[in-house]
Amino acid sequence: MNHIRYEDLTYLLSGNEVQQAAYRALQKHHVMEILSPYTPILTGTIPIDIDIEGSDLDIICEVHDFSAFERLLRSEFRDFQDFILTDKIVNDIRRMKANFRLEQFEVEIFGQPIPVTKQNAYRHMVIEDRILRLYNEEFRQHVRSLKREGYKTEPAFAKLMDLEGDPYESLLEVESWADEKIEAMGYPSFIDSVTRVYQFSEKEKYYFPLNTKNIEYTEGEEGSELFAERYHKDHSIHVSPGKNRNEAHLFFRGAHDFTCRCTILDLSQEQSPILKEMEASIIEDTNDYNYVYSDVFDSFGVIEVKKYEWNTYITSDVEKWGTEFFGFIESFLLRYFSQLVFPAKDIKAIEIYMKQTLPFAKAFYYEEELYYRFKDFW
Repeated sequence: MNHIRYEDLTYLLSGNEVQQAAYRALQKHHVMEILSPYTPILTGTIPIDIDIEGSDLDIICEVHDFSAFERLLRSEFRDFQDFILTDKIVNDIRRMKANFRLEQFEVEIFGQPIPVTKQNAYRHMVIEDRILRLYNEEFRQHVRSLKREGYKTEPAFAKLMDLEGDPYESLLEVESWADEKIEAMGYPSFIDSVTRVYQFSEKEKYYFPLNTKNIEYTEGEEGSELFAERYHKDHSIHVSPGKNRNEAHLFFRGAHDFTCRCTILDLSQEQSPILKEMEASIIEDTNDYNYVYSDVFDSFGVIEVKKYEWNTYITSDVEKWGTEFFGFIESFLLRYFSQLVFPAKDIKAIEIYMKQTLPFAKAFYYEEELYYRFKDFW
């Protein structure tokens, strides 16, 4: 289905303004000609028209003689603005990278001893281009929207297509899929799920059935009961309006074990100052031990979950079943919203049931009060 010869940059001439500008800059400065001994290919978002403001020109190369490659990079590009060269070994593979500014573009030249068409950057791009051709323009715009929020390209595709596991690896698995299977995915999860509280509260009752997409954790041996299975099978969920369109009150009943009332507030729609503190708490340094690639700031679909009223109607295994019931509630909310915020003072009475949540939540402070933010990072 994909007939573009990416090694020939002339395809950019029939593209949008950014693609044409990229072609002119690369040709004017003879970048691909200089790199020709290393079979360079332009990859990334610009070739497939999902770039956003500030997107790089990413050029991959096949390199075996790194000394010669370094000499070439330094001799040809060191006088360009912001030139920097790095040389690392990752997973026993040597990788050399040069970054610099070329007219309006940031450029990254990346070399490793792997044929360019076998490198993940190229494979990801070809897969993504195929997906974009099979889906409609709306999908392309959703990819851009996620990227503007801070998502990397592959996690954005994985989120929209509901791919499980490491997004970089799961996207590579799509390479072997037939077109029919890709089309059948229909990218339902993100577009249908992330919503506003005022839209969510249009329904008074919800049902959250059991399926593998709803189950975040399993326990025990293979074949044992799935986490929260009993609550997916036996529950009721009621929604009532709050003090304004951005607030709603929820009532959950789980089997005959527990009930929970809580209030949700759409922080995005409220333009809450809490959002600034959330954004400031995100770790962007990839070398930081606590860095998480999918920990990004969501500009919409962020809700504060507060004012819990929790009742227990069982006397044995309360912690076990309470943990599963809270997991059920959490999974339900993440089906409709992108990120949950918990005020620490509001969850003190139910912390015992949040042992599957708090270890993965990110702490931050607002007006000297402790909060936790949580999303599905997988």
